[in-house]
Amino acid sequence: MTYSIIPDVTKSKEEIINQVKGMIPLVKTPDAWGRIGFLKGWIDGGVMTGTARMREPYGAKGPLHKKVYGHKDSNFKGVVLYDEATYAKAGEAAYELNLPMTAHCVGDGALDVLLGAYKRVDVVHPIKGRRWSVTHGDFTDEASLQWMADHGVLLISQVAWLYKDGALLSQILTEKTIRTFYPFRTMERIGVVASGGSDLMIKWDPIKAVNPYHPWVAIHALVTRQTENGGVLVPEERISRESALKQYTVNGAYVSFSEGFKGSIEVGKAADLMVLNKDYLKCPVEEIKEIHSLRTIVGGKTVHMTRE
Repeated sequence: MTYSIIPDVTKSKEEIINQVKGMIPLVKTPDAWGRIGFLKGWIDGGVMTGTARMREPYGAKGPLHKKVYGHKDSNFKGVVLYDEATYAKAGEAAYELNLPMTAHCVGDGALDVLLGAYKRVDVVHPIKGRRWSVTHGDFTDEASLQWMADHGVLLISQVAWLYKDGALLSQILTEKTIRTFYPFRTMERIGVVASGGSDLMIKWDPIKAVNPYHPWVAIHALVTRQTENGGVLVPEERISRESALKQYTVNGAYVSFSEGFKGSIEVGKAADLMVLNKDYLKCPVEEIKEIHSLRTIVGGKTVHMTRE
């Protein structure tokens, strides 16, 4: 596990640093299993609650946002908790602590704030190589992605949202905005490293949970761009099975500076692997989301086995 610390970013830089230093000793997990990995901020809300900060107002396409969210103002663009300078101050604290900075950032308007803060820090302290990131980053246009690639800013995404929410969002948001909804082929072309995740919140079931944490459902969405309620969302942004698998293995390890220890099956790395019930690279594409582990090995020891 790589833990994120969320300090009170409204405090001074020195107070933020002291908050983080005070929290680090509270982590009792052995380093191989859990350590502090990120200083995290919080920019906006969520797109399914109608509070993500967007560049275009929620009413730009039509009145459906009123029915879905209860919005009364057609020009409402969502919320931003603090200004760019506040997050830049947090970034300066992260730099001094030698921790990567990240932030909850869903909308493209929120992305403007976060990258604006990163740019302020970068002028004084170059951030390239420190693996700062955007957590969620649902909507990323090409110009933003290019800056991220040029400065080594990573994306920690929750691909199941594409599967679960894509059909409804395509009816609410403009086509221009939807075309920037997790454009992974574009990211790959430009050179942004993306890592898959779940953002699991409520319930234990891997599919019914909020949000679903079943990795193969997300990987299926990466490969097909299919949504749960039918339809394919921006099919030209599909990526290969190999690239999709990397998001949930080597890229995840890279985000947390752990690629020398895990993320791939190699001599000298953790013997963490699973035996699947299907050949992921060759099975029919619709069967990808049904894949599960027959045997799971952690640290060279079998921790799960099922018989079929």
